[in-house]
Amino acid sequence: MTSEKPEPLYYLHNYRTLLAWVRSRYGDLLSEAEIAYADQFLELPEPAQALLTRLITRKGELFRLSKLAYQEIPDLPRAIAPLQQLGWLTRSRMVSASDIFGLLSRAELTSWLGKYAGTKAAWLAEFAQVEAEDRPWDDWFSGASLPCNQQLVGDLVAVTIMPFSDVYCLLFFGNHYQALSEFVLAELGIFQYEQVGFSHACRSFTSRVDLDAYRQLQGAREDVERDDDVAAALLNMPAAVGVSAWLIRRMQKFSFHLGVKLEQRGDYEAALAVYSTCEFIEARARRVRVLEKLSRRQEALALLNDAIAAPHSEAERQQLLRARPRLQRALNIIPEKPVAFSPASSVLTLDLADNRVEQAVAAHFHLAAEPVCWTENSLWTGLFGLFFWPAIYAPIPGAFFNPFQARPKDLYHQSFASSRADMLRDCWRLLDTSDYPRVLLQRYREKQGLQSPLVNWNQLSEDQLALALACIAPEFLTAIFKRMLFDLKANSSGFPDLIQFYPAQQRFRLIEVKGPGDKLQDNQLRWLEFFDLQGIAAEVCYVRWTPT
Repeated sequence: MTSEKPEPLYYLHNYRTLLAWVRSRYGDLLSEAEIAYADQFLELPEPAQALLTRLITRKGELFRLSKLAYQEIPDLPRAIAPLQQLGWLTRSRMVSASDIFGLLSRAELTSWLGKYAGTKAAWLAEFAQVEAEDRPWDDWFSGASLPCNQQLVGDLVAVTIMPFSDVYCLLFFGNHYQALSEFVLAELGIFQYEQVGFSHACRSFTSRVDLDAYRQLQGAREDVERDDDVAAALLNMPAAVGVSAWLIRRMQKFSFHLGVKLEQRGDYEAALAVYSTCEFIEARARRVRVLEKLSRRQEALALLNDAIAAPHSEAERQQLLRARPRLQRALNIIPEKPVAFSPASSVLTLDLADNRVEQAVAAHFHLAAEPVCWTENSLWTGLFGLFFWPAIYAPIPGAFFNPFQARPKDLYHQSFASSRADMLRDCWRLLDTSDYPRVLLQRYREKQGLQSPLVNWNQLSEDQLALALACIAPEFLTAIFKRMLFDLKANSSGFPDLIQFYPAQQRFRLIEVKGPGDKLQDNQLRWLEFFDLQGIAAEVCYVRWTPT
């Protein structure tokens, strides 16, 4: 890692890199106007390029000239002039009362309109009732109906080419929330990423249909964020015809989000209609709940039984098993009494310590020849991440958009395994050999420091990894990895706090620590039950403090 500072125009160099990347990778998807935008941008004088890049990476399209001050752009009027000639910046934008209140400080509003005792939001609401029409910026401050404030006249500039820049950023990042700061963090060595092959066949956006559908989906999201308008969002949802699978997944997730909003409002019929066509992993359990609320209990029970027989996740199965007795009683069906799992447990009385209870228990059981490590989820997710590293970072369409991704977009989706079946088979074959400990330790050294959502390099040491590979039998790794793959998002957590290694016997045991008043969570119970079925030593250690 280096502590060097970026050079003053780092952001401009990064934006040029972004434009070139998109042109080379997605040139066939760009319109003539979008291509012309990049060409004209690169022909601008450098100060104009720098200023425009500064503005398009800030929030919004309206800016106060008096607030623009960049050391690397000392002559602001000279930088603005060529942008105005192209029409990319304008001084005559129509603005609303809401725009005005967003751009002016409270002190400026007071100077302009006089003192107001309420909140700024209440002030805007009251002002907008009188001044509802949009008008040019200068007209707000030089009109006869309002006191003149000459300091504000001529102080606005608006960026007009945001849609063009947004297309390039979307094609590069695959979303609307990442920014050019990702570049500089990588350049300074703060973040380092796995190098993924970006072949033409593995492009995430495969056609203009994908691009337009994503932008339409973003518009639907904005309907909800801005006005909480679920009906408008449903109408603005893009059609799934000809759209890439990864984008359909995003559409399904957002559709589920809309269904939840409808359900929360008590519009159960509308929510049911959304859930019934939604393939998001949690939609089926929601359908059962809504059917029950609509008193359609027979349908709810039938759907519930189907889901329990073939669950999308263990969390779904657990949730529905709890709901089934209630539905059965409502239908005068005698419910089966579920067999509750009771994990092995022990009680340990310790002197009250300053450190955490997990550390106290680890110190109690730790021996030089039988070490105890406080790992929680980090050991198991780290093992999983290292073992399946080649499959995780495979160039799958819709998985990687740019060189600054710590994980594929579909890592926690149910399609992750099916889309990488061949690569996962190669990984599983490694576990059938005696060479996998050497391969994983070598992979740890080669990949150390790269951004990963699964491998926490600060918590998983090489010594700990070596101990784990020596003490955890391959059949146990196989069973645990398969369960994690079934629902990686849910099953990446809930592991016991501690692991004790017995190198001489090549075995291990797991210890979940619970201090006074602490209870087992659902995902912890599911793992403990799984360990019991697999014959993996695991117990809950309930801690009591020695009375003072």
